[in-house]
Amino acid sequence: METTKAQAGERPSKVRMAVHLVDLGPADGAVAEKDAKDMMVEAVAGDTERAVAAWRAAGLPDSGPIAQEKLEAALAAVTAGDAGNDGAQE
Repeated sequence: METTKAQAGERPSKVRMAVHLVDLGPADGAVAEKDAKDMMVEAVAGDTERAVAAWRAAGLPDSGPIAQEKLEAALAAVTAGDAGNDGAQE
C-alpha cells in the first residue's frame, strides 16, 4: 500500500501498487535458457513441438545461456515462416 499525493482540497488516499519485474538476464548479451525457450514457444503460439523443431533447426544449445544474437535470428526465422504461411495446412 502506498499513499498518493493529495491535490488541492483533497485528502491523500492509499492505493495498492503492483510491480511487474522482468529479469533481462546478464548484461553479457546472453539470455537464460528458460527465458529463451519461453520466447520460442510464445513465437509459435504455444505449439511446443514446433518450438522444439525451430530450436533445433536454429542450432541452439540444449542447455545453458543462449547468445542474444542467435536467439533473435531463430525467432526471426520462425516469424518469417509465419508470414509466408497463409493459414493453409499441409
